Amino acid sequence: MLELRNISQASATQRAGRAGRTRKGFYYRLYTKESFDFMEPTTPPAIRRENVDSLVLKLVDAGYRKIVDFDWTDAPHPESLLRAVQDLNGWGFLEDDGKITRSGRLAAKCPLSPAWYRAIEIGADLGCSTEIVDIAISCSSQNSIFVRPPEALINVAEAARGAFMHPMSDHITLLNAFNAYMHTRRMLEGEEDLETALRHWCMVNFLSMEALEEVHLARRTSNTKIKAFYALATNELSIAKTLATAFFTHIAIHHTDADHEWVVYTSLLLSGGKQYLQQATAISAELLVDLPFFRYARLPKRSNGMFRQNNVKEALERARSSTQADNGVN
Repeated sequence: MLELRNISQASATQRAGRAGRTRKGFYYRLYTKESFDFMEPTTPPAIRRENVDSLVLKLVDAGYRKIVDFDWTDAPHPESLLRAVQDLNGWGFLEDDGKITRSGRLAAKCPLSPAWYRAIEIGADLGCSTEIVDIAISCSSQNSIFVRPPEALINVAEAARGAFMHPMSDHITLLNAFNAYMHTRRMLEGEEDLETALRHWCMVNFLSMEALEEVHLARRTSNTKIKAFYALATNELSIAKTLATAFFTHIAIHHTDADHEWVVYTSLLLSGGKQYLQQATAISAELLVDLPFFRYARLPKRSNGMFRQNNVKEALERARSSTQADNGVN
């Protein structure tokens, strides 16, 4: 025990030395007063800050039916649990009585979130499952594919990323960057020092080789076949339809006149008291009303039954009328 403790203490001292904390001192956290005023006294547990769809599905798959009565260490908000159950039911993973479906059992074993598993299922029907798998893994990675450059190199980085950027889709932008990396990887396979060559290519294009390799490794271990050749995404409409269907509860509409009125996004980020959409793709209202899943009843409403945003129904009605007119329907 003494030997183990000494090793532990030495290791701790070594780590502290690397971080420059071998003696008492001061550290400074830089943020605005506005950001400080929005901060909570303590950081909420992760389970209260993150989506619990995957957690609820795994619990039901393990045999727990009364999720609310589960002995949580830190219980998620009841509204989060209710929303998770509603989403899982809407995706076909839970039946109306709470029983898990066959598709739900498969989704529970998937390392990705249930929403992304649903997207892969839909992508298979629409002929873009390979692209959706790559997008799903890229969006689920803990590390960003794109490297944030120093301020002096922002313009250079933006110019380099122009080859991957899609003007209306962060999801396709990620896909393009990953496909370009994989194409380059294949082209450089004969190089004596492949890693050095790839790292140089990533540095020039302001991409993270570590994040891209993480996606590549996850891609190799997935059950979906890898494409023989990687190129810029061309199946854009199918990808947009897949994302809109799988992430129906993650669709937003602009309050102001904008180039793209509707978007579907992967997740929300709360920072400094403001909410930011992460990985968004522009979609049209016509695309929404044309999807078989579309139901007005599923749109978010207030307690009085009115839509949370007054312009939602009007925008969708205009799109439906436009679609019917194009199809010659009176």
